[in-house]
Amino acid sequence: MVRNQDGSYSKQLMLDPEKAWWKTQIVNSPTFARFAYELKDFERLAEDCKNNMSGPRAEKIAEQIKAIGMDYRYSIDAKSSESLRDKHNTQATLLDKMQKNRIERAYTLKGEAQKSLFRGMFGGNGNADEDG
Repeated sequence: MVRNQDGSYSKQLMLDPEKAWWKTQIVNSPTFARFAYELKDFERLAEDCKNNMSGPRAEKIAEQIKAIGMDYRYSIDAKSSESLRDKHNTQATLLDKMQKNRIERAYTLKGEAQKSLFRGMFGGNGNADEDG
């Protein structure tokens, strides 16, 4: 709800920049969502400090909690900027995805030694990927 100049209120849809930040992170871990929840829960403690201690002390501890939270966020950014490439998988970073407008695929060639070099490289899946 946003207050207008005449004093009335109207509903407006606003972008949450933090939600966009979380969505752009590329961390290949099944526990990343739980970590995000725990980090947000930890950062909420900074807001709760003023309810449980004196003003000056609450400000100092809130600053420390926010600084630790930012350190974790920087580490998430660092992890998200790593690229993973091995013989079975490929994972691009966000910058790689922005620069390229195609999906990367890794092919494992097994049992194709008898076929010609071209068929070995572009057999089955390779031909379908070239067309589409």
